[in-house]
Amino acid sequence: MPSTPIITVAVLLLTAYVQGSQSVSFDRMLIEKLLKNYNTDVRPVENTSQVLEVSLGLQPYRLLRVVRHTDVLSETVSL
Repeated sequence: MPSTPIITVAVLLLTAYVQGSQSVSFDRMLIEKLLKNYNTDVRPVENTSQVLEVSLGLQPYRLLRVVRHTDVLSETVSL
């Protein structure tokens, strides 16, 4: 049966699509649950006109790709 590989590929792609859709909805559900009672007016400073400095540290985890002609570096980092 020559159509068997095509059916197998179609089933695998459909399974990957459904699992991807479920993970996206799970991510959305988690974010909504975590930010449900989040007050955007609250700032962690005594005076609300005071500047809030936020620093963020990134640690390289894995180099994914380097594109030489555009000088683009793609990598995975952990916060």
